Amino acid sequence: MVTTLASIFLTYTIEKRIPLIALYVTFLTLIFGYMTLHKHNIRFLQIRDTIYDITLAITILLGFFWNKNVLKIALGSVIPLSDRVWNYLAFSWAGFFIVVACINEYVRRMYPIHTWLDYKIVMMFVTSIFGITILYYFNSRDLKSKK
Repeated sequence: MVTTLASIFLTYTIEKRIPLIALYVTFLTLIFGYMTLHKHNIRFLQIRDTIYDITLAITILLGFFWNKNVLKIALGSVIPLSDRVWNYLAFSWAGFFIVVACINEYVRRMYPIHTWLDYKIVMMFVTSIFGITILYYFNSRDLKSKK
């Protein structure tokens, strides 16, 4: 919880703005962190991950309902890509978040806490590899189609 607040402070100090996703993560972390400490039950932090993943997927998909690409809005100034690539990425991430939320719930309910912690460590790597792979794949495919 302290680290999340520190990252918000550092981001604001460096960039003079706070990204909405960082505020959202901080909000969830503080709420579920407080509940975990207050009730002395780590299950609240485990549930936080499921809620986080599902709400991100829903947000991305709702963005398309309103003809907005939430990923492009959030990251478009940092990563210049075509609208087509942004759409592929957004749908891929929405699907990824849904799958990860389902897996998190399964592991949370069926296995002891140490197994869930191992799962979280593995998922950090899987998420990074997934993000890099789909970005490379869709961007290179888009560049080839323009030739």
